[in-house]
Amino acid sequence: MTAGGRTAQALVIGVAAVAALAVVDAVVIAGAVAEAQKTFSMGALQPLMSLGRLLVAGGVLLVGALAWRASSVVVGAVYLLVGALLVALPAIYAQLSDAAPGSPLLGGNPLGDATWWLWNASFAPLGALGAMGAGLAISGVVSFVGAMRKPSA
Repeated sequence: MTAGGRTAQALVIGVAAVAALAVVDAVVIAGAVAEAQKTFSMGALQPLMSLGRLLVAGGVLLVGALAWRASSVVVGAVYLLVGALLVALPAIYAQLSDAAPGSPLLGGNPLGDATWWLWNASFAPLGALGAMGAGLAISGVVSFVGAMRKPSA
């Protein structure tokens, strides 16, 4: 596969992995937690939580492997920027919310709704969004290092 193909593969699969794990955590796992709290039955929840943790760890390893294989400055930049945003999103949102108390800061438009969903998803039971963000940021650095170590033609 060409370098451009590996770069495209790393970007597409990386985005898909982050999105899939965020949805699993914020929708599936959070729904199971809510159901378990209603019925006071945590027994069925624990295997699902364990599986979810394995999926998050696998997702972090996946983006790391993709970044290393691509060894691309583009992948490094995208992974680092998106990862840093996902890790810092709760702090950024909290700082912005403090600036305008009592008002829906980013609501009422598609970008604001997406930011609100991401902010809420970062507090999902597994913390998949934050973990994947950290994995992306570290993998971005790995991709930069790999790109710098390539022999120049």
